[in-house]
Amino acid sequence: MAVEELRVGGSVKLKGPIKLRLASIAGSLSVDGDLEVEELKISGSARIDGELKASEVKIAGSMKITGKSTIRSLEVSGSADMDGLVKAETITINGSLKAIEIKAKEITIAGTVSVKRLYAEKITLKKKSKAYGLLIGCNVEIGKECEAERIIADRVVVGKSSEIEYVEAREIIVSKNAEIGYAGYIDRLEADPSATIDRSERIRELSVKTPCSN
Repeated sequence: MAVEELRVGGSVKLKGPIKLRLASIAGSLSVDGDLEVEELKISGSARIDGELKASEVKIAGSMKITGKSTIRSLEVSGSADMDGLVKAETITINGSLKAIEIKAKEITIAGTVSVKRLYAEKITLKKKSKAYGLLIGCNVEIGKECEAERIIADRVVVGKSSEIEYVEAREIIVSKNAEIGYAGYIDRLEADPSATIDRSERIRELSVKTPCSN
């Protein structure tokens, strides 16, 4: 199926593969197969039982994708559940995103992300955001009062009153009242006196390669 635009206000079920320039979903869309679209806007709900290829995706409602996703720009202010590999240039999460594996150039988290493995050059956690799973990056900046499980990066800055279970990095900077379970560093560990680090040690190398590794 190949059309220019698809606008859904009610409930629509389609058989893929589908190629579109614009898809705007205010109601409910179900696609059995692959979807290729320039611009996808979801304020209702959408389910794609296949692969998604898109230039720009904005999710204000809810979305479920069972296949892999290749997206230039992804913005999630609602909720997204993506089973396959997610590859993107930029990702912005103001709502919640659940995925198995994400590879991006830059990701900004101002909501909640739950992922088995997230791989990006630059990872930014805004105030009170939450990240569950393993984050791997060049530079990871964590704002105030954030929560994260595992981080491996070249440089990590932990904001005030944030809680991180595990960090490995070449350089780690820890702000006031932050709490870290484990901090493994290669070159430098700098922590405010009010910060709590249960265990820290100098390590020879990171356990996984970051995007900046030669």
